[in-house]
Amino acid sequence: MEKRLVDVALRHGLPEFTLVKWKAFMELKKYFDGKCGCNIYSFLPNVMENSFDSLIYTA
Repeated sequence: MEKRLVDVALRHGLPEFTLVKWKAFMELKKYFDGKCGCNIYSFLPNVMENSFDSLIYTA
C-alpha cells in the first residue's frame, strides 16, 4: 500500500488532503494488523517481496 501511495504522489503530485488520507490508510492497516496479530500483507501473495522493488522504473 505504501509503495502505491508514493507512486501515485510521484506521478500526480500531492493535493492538500493527501497526508490526511495516508494517515487514515495507515491507521486502518494498523487496526487490521492488530486484529489478525500479524502484518496483513503476509496474507497477500508476493506483496512483501514486491514492496522492496524500486519505485523508479526505467523503460
